[in-house]
Amino acid sequence: FVVAPLPTRDGAAVRRLGPRFAVSVFPYESGEAGAFGQELSEAERGALLDLLATLHRSAVPEPLAEFSPESPTGDVLRRALAECGRPWRGGPFAESAREVVADAAAALRERLAAHDAWAAEVAGRGARRVVTHGEPHPGNVLRRAGAGHAGDRPLLVDWDTVRLAHPERDLWLVATGPADLDRYARASGHTPDPAALA
Repeated sequence: FVVAPLPTRDGAAVRRLGPRFAVSVFPYESGEAGAFGQELSEAERGALLDLLATLHRSAVPEPLAEFSPESPTGDVLRRALAECGRPWRGGPFAESAREVVADAAAALRERLAAHDAWAAEVAGRGARRVVTHGEPHPGNVLRRAGAGHAGDRPLLVDWDTVRLAHPERDLWLVATGPADLDRYARASGHTPDPAALA
C-alpha cells in the first residue's frame, strides 16, 4: 500500500541536483486519487483506517526522522507577534498581514500557550511512536482501477511527511467519530489518546 520512491544505485530515495534542487522518482500506478477535503464514505474510511493500523504496526525503518509536536510555525508566529508593533516592509501585503496579527495578538498568544501545554502533556505520556504518513487525506490515497489488486486496497502516495510519531498524527485527519476510533483500536491494538488527537 506504500508507493515509495525508487532507490538510486546507492540506495538513496532522493538525488541532490545542486544546492537548490533534488529529485525523487516514483513508480507509475494507475488509479484514481481523491481530493483534499473530500468526505470519505464509511467503507472508504474503514479501509483507510485498516491500512493505517497496518502501517502503525510495521517495523520502524532506520533512519526515520521524528515528528516534533511543537508547532512548525510557532517560532515564526512568535517573531511576528514580537514585531507587530512596528511597520512590516516584506511586500505589498506586509502591512495588512501585520494589522491582522496585531488585532488577533491576544488570541494568538493564548492559542500558542494552549498548544505548548498540550504538546508537553502528550510528550509526557511517553506513548509508543510508530511510522506515520502525516497527511493521509483523500488526495494522498490512490484507488487502483480493476479487480485483483489486493482487494482494491488503497495506496498511500506523497510520503514527504513520513515521521516517527504518535499514531494520532494520522488518525485525527481520518477518523470522524468513536466508531472509527474503535475500528482502528481493534485493528491496531492501540486505543487512541484523546489528548493526542486534539
